[in-house]
Amino acid sequence: MLDLIGATVLAAAIVVNLNATITMMPLSPVSKLTTVAVAGSWIGLAIALATTGIYNSTATPVPVVGVMAGLPVIAVGAAALLFARMREALLAVLSMVRLRGRTRCGDVAARCCFSRGECCAMMAQTRAGKA
Repeated sequence: MLDLIGATVLAAAIVVNLNATITMMPLSPVSKLTTVAVAGSWIGLAIALATTGIYNSTATPVPVVGVMAGLPVIAVGAAALLFARMREALLAVLSMVRLRGRTRCGDVAARCCFSRGECCAMMAQTRAGKA
């Protein structure tokens, strides 16, 4: 019973984190859907491999956990080096995490300012001029 509860909580945490990350990326809807599909497939593969017991240290000569954790990092890093849009999306997520909760543009969250490519200071000046 506790295994079922743990699996449900883990799946919910994965869904929330993946949704939050993809939502913050300035991508087209098709790109977001593709990213979610690839990430979901990779997570599903990792869970399927875990149920087979392949993550045990004696199952394979190379630790599969390292491959499953390291390969996405290497793939995203390579894509960031090759594609400017990937770098922009990753930097947008980093900026959102850094700005979330402590920087606000009046009553508009920093996410709104950043997603439109506007600076919060410019937004505040504009609001001050209109008020």
